[in-house]
Amino acid sequence: MDHIDERWIDPQETDLRWIRWIGLRMDFVDAMFKAAKHKSDDEAVDPMCNKKTCCAELVEIAPAVGISLFFMDNDDSATVHASMDYMNSRQVQPTEVMRDALSMLKYMYWGRDLSRRNPFEGYLEAPRFIGQLMSNDYFNAGWSKDQAHPREIPNREEYVRDFVYALAYAAFPDSYLNSLYGIDLNSIEVKKNEFEKTFNEFGLIAPLLTDRMYEDLDLDSLTTSQFGADGNKWSIGASYLLEFGMKDASLEKYWATPKRWDAFEFFERSNGYSTCHGMIVSSPAVFVNQQTFSHETNELMSAFNEYMAPILDVTPTIPGAMVIVSTFRSSAYILSAAEETWDEYAPSNKVLGPIPSGMGIVGVWRNYDKDRYTPRDLDDIAKMRNPIVSAAAQYLKECLRVFPELEE
Repeated sequence: MDHIDERWIDPQETDLRWIRWIGLRMDFVDAMFKAAKHKSDDEAVDPMCNKKTCCAELVEIAPAVGISLFFMDNDDSATVHASMDYMNSRQVQPTEVMRDALSMLKYMYWGRDLSRRNPFEGYLEAPRFIGQLMSNDYFNAGWSKDQAHPREIPNREEYVRDFVYALAYAAFPDSYLNSLYGIDLNSIEVKKNEFEKTFNEFGLIAPLLTDRMYEDLDLDSLTTSQFGADGNKWSIGASYLLEFGMKDASLEKYWATPKRWDAFEFFERSNGYSTCHGMIVSSPAVFVNQQTFSHETNELMSAFNEYMAPILDVTPTIPGAMVIVSTFRSSAYILSAAEETWDEYAPSNKVLGPIPSGMGIVGVWRNYDKDRYTPRDLDDIAKMRNPIVSAAAQYLKECLRVFPELEE
């Protein structure tokens, strides 16, 4: 008893949640294998999958381990896109090892590598952690003869299953899962209800935010802690006029702000003749600035809740985007970090430059020189295989319906 595991020193008082975390990871591994065994009509391994069939369990368990899966469509035949990402609003910042492990799980899932004879074939390079794990004696020489196994030599699926579990353990360690479920969801729900009530009392639709935003939200000012008088913060009212949100304000500086993730502001300004609303919602995946006359706010807020809110909770391994729309300044444009979405002819003088390094302009749809530039159709951009840019295009299209007299 001198060397008893510290977790059993006092079974009545000790934290035994690690037992649940083991089960959660095993459920995740089972779901991965079920998804990998899905076959198409011709019995070939299907490179895509239907969320209602083969990947149903994986789709169900993903939020439980704090990750999200992108979907290309929203109907019953929607296919899972090639992404498996941490839901930032529900956990602490993932470590490099966690991200490396999750990236390997993502590629194994997307390529259905678990169903191949050699699931590691074809990887020309991998993060250092993955290489070290594969070289470990347990997965190398030790697997040629395993005294702990009933048959001494495990079969191929057992070998792969153990490797996938090791990746799951690295991607979702106990400390991470403890943090994931450490948030007081009841208090967040109370604050969310108060937030919605505040908007509803003024006849407004409340935006849908992330848990971290609700957690950090000041209900009196309708801002998170990223806004304030401190020199390192964005100025109150930045959502109404981006140019005055900070010294030498630019989209580059907004995107590069260290505490940009999970920032929110809703601001109202009236001049006696009209009332205007400004909103900034900034998450890992996207930065949105929405400026409206008060009578237009609900229409744009509905569009935001339908198209932008679902992607706020995603860490952008798929490149992020910035969306700016102002009905009272006749401004509408999208920036993206995905080069294949850029429009080289878009007028850069119509955006709040300089733009972030690594980003380009997807398009400008208001207040441009019609003799020099013709923007692409937002429907075409919405069909691009980039979920964030696609959502931004659908959102902006709905926003532009509010002032159609300026449409070409």
